[in-house]
Amino acid sequence: MEGAALVDVMVAAGLMKSKSEARRMIKQGGVAINNQKTSDEAATLDASVVLDGKLVLLAAGKKNKMLVRVQ
Repeated sequence: MEGAALVDVMVAAGLMKSKSEARRMIKQGGVAINNQKTSDEAATLDASVVLDGKLVLLAAGKKNKMLVRVQ
């Protein structure tokens, strides 16, 4: 997970159907990592965003939220 691309994680977790859909949502400002909005399409998830050493909260839009367990 260290250094994993946000787009890849969103697709793997089932939050988005495709990488292009994920990039579009990020570009439009509809994605948040731990309730912090991001508009960087090249964002990566690293140790600084992991909560309690094992969880990351991803949100796409207002109603689609998912907790991702880090291994």
